[in-house]
Amino acid sequence: MCRTQRNLQVNLIHPDLGLGGAERLIIDIATATVVAGHKVSIYTAHHDKSHCFSDTLTKDGGRVHWIHLHATWLPRNILGRFHAICANFRCLWLVIVALWKDYGSVDVWILDQVPLPIVVLNFFAQKTIFYCHFPDCLLAPCNSVVQKLYRAPIDYIEEMCIGMANSVVVNSSYTEDIFAKTFVRLYAQGICPRVLYPTSTMEQSTTSDDRLTLWFRSKLQRSLRTNSPGRIFLSINRFDSKKNIKLAVLAFFEYSQSNEDCEDDVLIVAGGYDPRIRDNVKVLNELQKLAQELHLNDRVVFLSSINNEQKNALLSNCTCLLYTPEREHFGIVPLEAMQYQKPVVACRSGGPMETIIHGATGFLCRSCPRVRSVRRMAAIF
Repeated sequence: MCRTQRNLQVNLIHPDLGLGGAERLIIDIATATVVAGHKVSIYTAHHDKSHCFSDTLTKDGGRVHWIHLHATWLPRNILGRFHAICANFRCLWLVIVALWKDYGSVDVWILDQVPLPIVVLNFFAQKTIFYCHFPDCLLAPCNSVVQKLYRAPIDYIEEMCIGMANSVVVNSSYTEDIFAKTFVRLYAQGICPRVLYPTSTMEQSTTSDDRLTLWFRSKLQRSLRTNSPGRIFLSINRFDSKKNIKLAVLAFFEYSQSNEDCEDDVLIVAGGYDPRIRDNVKVLNELQKLAQELHLNDRVVFLSSINNEQKNALLSNCTCLLYTPEREHFGIVPLEAMQYQKPVVACRSGGPMETIIHGATGFLCRSCPRVRSVRRMAAIF
């Protein structure tokens, strides 16, 4: 963030401040804002101190003063459905509370994921920036007539509200292209978002390297009954069906079948896990079952809800990162792996094509559920 002649007050609105790429970006924006000499506040409807990034907590385990928790009384869903409607109402309430507390002192508002509150902010003549990670209308399933009818007004409101923002930015050129194809009316009006890439946090860990290495080795010893494995292949993603983590397990299986000297090699599957989200629970259970069916129980480790320091320990000790999402909007994990000088094997689509130099910092591969394609990916190991 550029320095100005006076300190600015920046408010960020984010529905759920858990563990994920979008949440990491919001926190990094807030940190960069403070470093540039400005004031920042994040308003969110959910922040679990036992399931969050460590830099959102104080040294004694409390919540940092610039995170404000409101709208917790509003449900995240209704009987497992209507997530989009609930998210819109939660963010509307967050903005109403933030306006009540900060009206007249905020220079700019930054929103992501849910653009509806921009209507309220525009009514009060507030300056807004909308960060589009990816069009929400493309993330929601529309497989039936009922789903299409449900999503139609939500998708229209999304496009209309994004168009009301003073500035729109996206996370990659890939998302910029999808934005133009999806929001045709906005693009026709000359609303062309600028690309603002997320970055990897370069700060050193506050925990000693020896302690992190001890944690890492103890995890392997408990899970695999060894603390000295061979090559360590790592997959870091949310336990989400869209992340295609199954490909990492299948590729590791093919690699194991086609190499004789890999008996001590292991695969670690780590990432964000939220028991409130049914898809997270389902994906983890399916992956554990798959590893069992392939007789990889003693060679595949599943680690859920790791913190920053544990993630750094994994990246520091791994041989290679497997990044399996197809058509990923950006993908921050490959940058974090390259920060530790680790090669990345990723699918040849989406954001990784903008961050990975094929043959230099990693490999970009075609992905297909057919075993032949999985073997090609495994051969690069």
